[in-house]
This record gives sequence, structure tokens and C-alpha cells, in this order.
Amino acid sequence: MRIGDFVRDKIVLILLNMVCALLLFIYLLAIGTGLSETLLVLIAWLIVLVSYLLILFFFKKKRLDELKKVMNSLDKRYLFAEVVKVNGDTEQQAYFQLMKQALRSMTEQVSTVQREKEDYKEFIEQWAHELKVPITSIILACENNLDDTTRSVLLQTKQIEDYLEQVLYYARLGNVEKDYMIKEVCLEEIIDDALLRSKHLFIQNHFAIETERLNFNVYTDGKWLAFIINQIINNSIRYKKDNPVLVFRGTDLKDAVQFEIRDNGIGIKESEIGRVFQKGFTGSNGRHRKNSTGIGLYLCKHLCDEMGVDIRIESQVSEYTTVKLIFPTGAHYVE
Repeated sequence: MRIGDFVRDKIVLILLNMVCALLLFIYLLAIGTGLSETLLVLIAWLIVLVSYLLILFFFKKKRLDELKKVMNSLDKRYLFAEVVKVNGDTEQQAYFQLMKQALRSMTEQVSTVQREKEDYKEFIEQWAHELKVPITSIILACENNLDDTTRSVLLQTKQIEDYLEQVLYYARLGNVEKDYMIKEVCLEEIIDDALLRSKHLFIQNHFAIETERLNFNVYTDGKWLAFIINQIINNSIRYKKDNPVLVFRGTDLKDAVQFEIRDNGIGIKESEIGRVFQKGFTGSNGRHRKNSTGIGLYLCKHLCDEMGVDIRIESQVSEYTTVKLIFPTGAHYVE
């Protein structure tokens, strides 16, 4: 609380005292009291008023500082009204009681919404897992009976599977820390699995694949890393040009390992690079392709942050796009 704010709050009291002092001054002069005696009375009045206001300001500021200290010490600040010691006049106590009732109502409402959110999240996760069973069956059936029709069905089913993975990871964003395990994994094995999973998309889109020095062991969650790589691959396929090439490369940075995926696609505008990890951002490229959701890279960034992996994007329009994953100390090259 600042002294200026306090004076503005007490302006009515101050003006009332000034009016009363003026009336007293006029009355004392009217009854023949000397000017010096009248001025002494007014000075005494002023001293009492200023002293009262200063003392009141001091106690109010002290009380406010105590309340701020209590608030700052709480992890769950919505419990403030429950734990703070109520004192003061009847009006202040009434305000605190009203605040307690409002906060209790808010807490109950928030708890209800959280329960509904958890129920919905559990339903989505259960639904997604159940949907994986028929999708897997369709994929196996198509792979065992390959022809032009089943290849087309296989590619569409692969897209459904990818979107389903996005739904699952998006539903888990609130508590992803319960869903991952950091351990040593072979980067090359993760890449091989990702390439195998997307082989039909590569064939259909005539992609050339190049790999360079991927025999690194890195500390990460293998399942999350596979999802991130799959999202990056899908973006490269979605925004390809003629004669598409996809390069997977590992680099030893001494205190870290850098893994990059580089394509020769349509690229990203320089003005949009800083926004590609934002939720729902599709950019000018996405607006030209109606199936872009702007969720994939948002999820990649979120998962990388959780694992302590630095993710970066470099691009030049009509030339290339490179996504870099930098794994911290603990990653090493396997001869």
C-alpha cells in the first residue's frame, strides 16, 4: 500500500475535517477568541488528524504485508481465506466470510470440472486404444494381400493411425511425466523402426532415404522419440517437392549428440519459423493443404521439453527444412 493510495481512500474524511476546522475557526473568531489562540486550536486539530492517519496507515500496511506473506507462502493460494487469521472490525470480518464462501464455491466448481476432464481424458485414451485393434487388423490384412486397392487402403489407414497417436499424446499432455521412462536407447534402431513404419508412404511418394552415422546411444524415452520422428517424417511427406529426399544424420558435439532430419521440400518462411511450435499454427503452407492441424510440432516441442531434449528448426523456402534434436550429456557414439 502506498501513502498516495491511502490518502485517496481517506479523502472524504480529510475533507470533512477541513470543513469542520474551517467552521470552528469562524465560530471562535465570532465569539471573540484571539487569532493566535484560534490558530493554536487549528494546529492541534491538524496534529491529531495527521497522527491518526499515520497510525492508521501504519497498521493497515502492516496488516496487508502480513496477508501478502501468508499468500506467498501457500502452494494452493485458493486456500488463502481458509488459513488467514481474521481480525479487524465487523465489516472486515464480514468481507472475509463472503470471500470464504466465494472461494469454496469456486473450489467446488473447479473440482467438478477437473473430474469431468479426467473422465473425458480416460474415455479418449480408452477409445484410442480400442481403435488401435481394428486398425492393426486392417494393416495386417492389407500387407498380406498387397495390390493397388489394398495399398491405397493401407496408406489411408496409416494416416488414421498417425492422427490417433496425436490424439493419445494430446490427451496425456496434462500428466505426461507419468508416461515416460528415460533410459539408454540406440538411435539407429529407433530410426530403422520409423522408416519401416513409413515405408509405404515413402514408396508412394517416391522418397529417397539417406542415413549418416546414426550409431549413437542416447538417453531418452524410445516411444516418445519414435512418435516425434514419425511426426517430422509426416511433415516432410506432406510438404514435399519433386524428387524428394529425406536425410537422417547424427553428429557428435562432444558434450551432446545432434540428430537431424533434413528434407528438400517447400520449406518454411523465415517470418514463420519462430511460430511453428505454437499450438494450432499451420502457416502459409498449412493453409494451402487443408489436412494440416498444427498439432504435430506442438506435441514434439512439448515432449522434447519434458525429456530435456532441445528441438530446433532451420529452413529456407523452396530449398530445405531441417529439424534438429540435441540430446544432452550421456549420449555417445557406438563403434
